[in-house]
Amino acid sequence: MISLAFSELRGSFCDSFMHSHFNNIKSNKNKIAEIRKL
Repeated sequence: MISLAFSELRGSFCDSFMHSHFNNIKSNKNKIAEIRKL
């Protein structure tokens, strides 16, 4: 029971981490594109 809750918590943490990491990569690409326009 405890291990199941822990695995769910870890899974949601990994999902949120990957989501924020993906958003950071997207924003970095947008910044690079804006810099190239200048």
